[in-house]
Amino acid sequence: MPKGKWEPGETLEACAVREIFEETGCHVALGPFGDIVRYTVKGSAKFVFYWHMTLVGPGRFVPNDEVDVMLWATIEEAQRRLTHRHEVDLIERCR
Repeated sequence: MPKGKWEPGETLEACAVREIFEETGCHVALGPFGDIVRYTVKGSAKFVFYWHMTLVGPGRFVPNDEVDVMLWATIEEAQRRLTHRHEVDLIERCR
């Protein structure tokens, strides 16, 4: 589930589209807002904003230091593979 850091001056929507491209090489069209996930890492609050998206142009995925594998999965398979409970719950809420 791609996610990344917002850059100053960037809208949340532009950030989402950019991060998908940077992490997967795919071009997407932003759909409706999905949800916000909040969690804490080493005492710092993290907020991740998710959107539904449509693939409009597959790119060329290149493994990198952030993402080593990209795969398409059914909802059920994704929920089995995800290691963070908040991501599993997000998928269920956004079905």
